[in-house]
Amino acid sequence: MTITIIIVISFFLSLFAIYRCFMIYLMITKYKEYISILQYFMEKAFEQVWKEQIFPYSVDGISPPQQELETAERNFIKLTFELIGTKIKDVLCTFFGSERNLIENLHIFFESKTDSDQIRDLISKKNSKE
Repeated sequence: MTITIIIVISFFLSLFAIYRCFMIYLMITKYKEYISILQYFMEKAFEQVWKEQIFPYSVDGISPPQQELETAERNFIKLTFELIGTKIKDVLCTFFGSERNLIENLHIFFESKTDSDQIRDLISKKNSKE
């Protein structure tokens, strides 16, 4: 009985190891496609969050309050995950090492996009000249 349990456990561990290797192989061979998908949906999610939560501040030429930025960032990450779906999210988590690392990369993307808010910059420059 004990030997049977050990064999079954070994079998499932072997299947898990094969699955992980396959996921890594898939990510390496399809790297550009997965990153393109991630980039596309990050852009779409940012566009939607920006229009709803950040644009009103940009039009006034001011930066949103920190709390509003944090809420917008959480919404951006949540929407990005919803758009890419669970299968692609799992593959990307495998590639980045963990979901936390993937979220950190989404955070960096969001910060870089909000820091380069050109509308806010143009309006604030215009207001400072007057």
